Amino acid sequence: MLRKRRVQARGGLKFIEPRFIPWVYTLMRLVSPLYLRRVEGISTVETEGIKHLIDAYRRFYLKKARLLVAFRHASVHDPPVMVYLFCRSLPAAARRRREQIGGRGHAHFLYGRGVLNWAGGGAAFLIPRIAGIPVMNRRNDAQSMRTIRRYLSDGSFPICLAPEGQVSYHNHRLGPTEGGTARLAVWCLEDLQREKRDEQVLILPVACHYLYRDEPEALFTRIVERIVDRAGLPAAAATSRYQILIELTEALLSKMEDFYTRFFRLQPLGKRTQLRARIERLCAAALHVPESFMQIHAEKELLSRVFTVRQRGWDHLFRSDFPEEGGLAPLDRVLMDRISDEVYLHLRHNELADMLEYVQPDYIGPHASLNRLIEYALNLDDVVNRLMGGDIGSRYSPARKTVEIRIDEPIDAGNVLPLIPGKRKQRIEGLMRVIVSRLEHLSVER
Repeated sequence: MLRKRRVQARGGLKFIEPRFIPWVYTLMRLVSPLYLRRVEGISTVETEGIKHLIDAYRRFYLKKARLLVAFRHASVHDPPVMVYLFCRSLPAAARRRREQIGGRGHAHFLYGRGVLNWAGGGAAFLIPRIAGIPVMNRRNDAQSMRTIRRYLSDGSFPICLAPEGQVSYHNHRLGPTEGGTARLAVWCLEDLQREKRDEQVLILPVACHYLYRDEPEALFTRIVERIVDRAGLPAAAATSRYQILIELTEALLSKMEDFYTRFFRLQPLGKRTQLRARIERLCAAALHVPESFMQIHAEKELLSRVFTVRQRGWDHLFRSDFPEEGGLAPLDRVLMDRISDEVYLHLRHNELADMLEYVQPDYIGPHASLNRLIEYALNLDDVVNRLMGGDIGSRYSPARKTVEIRIDEPIDAGNVLPLIPGKRKQRIEGLMRVIVSRLEHLSVER
């Protein structure tokens, strides 16, 4: 009889009240450089525009401003890099400039409740104890919103969040953004005005770029060989790196199309169809599988569908109706676990769509930089990872990377909003366009 380890149902993703424990922060600050090198594979951190960060923090601690740090979420490495920026780079730069910021280099990070389940035990211990604030994407999360609003106007540290909402896997292309950053700034302004406080509300744009400077030619070849070996694809016949990636993309798409045509009734499509159209069609087919199982009405945007399926899946894996220990009969427990098992397998299709959506052939071209080609190759390799049952936590990440952190001048929300015509909703949208424009400017390849 075949036996296998089953995925078990667990209790719901509860709201964890943020708290700040000084010794945990001190430990995090001490180990941050070693963690970046040994765990994240980042050997060098370069900063540009650090004076803007120093000035913004000084104004925050002088109680002249409230501060939101809006960072590009290009990589899974961004949160530990931002921690390093605040707790190491910021105070070190202030000392070099013989300036004081007036308090700790730290921030209240907004994080998805599900992060603690895949980020590992260390993160699960650390994040709630350094005053991180949990949120739920695409869900009316009143408790989180009340907490964020309180911390916006009275928190001990600035708020740090990613307008993209999740990793976008591109150094030089901003992913779809949500309006939350601008909405939080407006909330903060309204609360300060209600309390007759005259602080500014500043939004500081930050972008992290990951550079592969250590033998990039060998790294590119190594990633291509990984894809070929793990996926069982024929070696690319092309000679240029760009054409090699296009051939690999076509071969991988053909393999996935054959799979979904055979087992999930995807209608065959001519191979002459443009690559991006084939990718979007495959994403839609992959998402249709869990949507049918979970009885979800498909939305228009692919990324919205990914978020919705993920959240609905977590509702089945992390059950709000999970009873106390001993409160279930053995058969009832097995049936609850069986649903979790089924949902877990259906979420593998969502994992594929989540990564495949970011394989964008127009991001590269015959004259693309080698670093950009490596980015694309890593995304292709991650598609193979997701097909093999992996997720963001098992994504391949080369060692000896350089991260370049670019920091722009802060946006004064109180000065920008009156210049935007329309009612409150239009002003929030206009402020968000300003934030997006600044992040796009920071993301330009140099």
